[in-house]
Amino acid sequence: MRSSVTRLLGATALTAAVAAGGVLAAGWLLDPVTLKMMPMGTLPPSGQASYGVSASLMAGYSAVDISLQANNGNPAHSAVSVLRGSLAAGPPSA
Repeated sequence: MRSSVTRLLGATALTAAVAAGGVLAAGWLLDPVTLKMMPMGTLPPSGQASYGVSASLMAGYSAVDISLQANNGNPAHSAVSVLRGSLAAGPPSA
């Protein structure tokens, strides 16, 4: 239950921040050990998006990061992470 509540609160906070304007939410793959990040793309105001990622690329990452990015064309991570979470191994459960 806690996981569902955390996701709901995170999505609500993200939606509010993006709706306030001037920022974009961006999704990143993250290796928490090395802090290496791979950008996945911007998220819509709903905070929900899907990205096709190969298994070989996923092998190098074990977490995701959602950041707030200034809408200024700079593709670098802003260092303003609003959500982070571990990726589950294997395909999503139904």
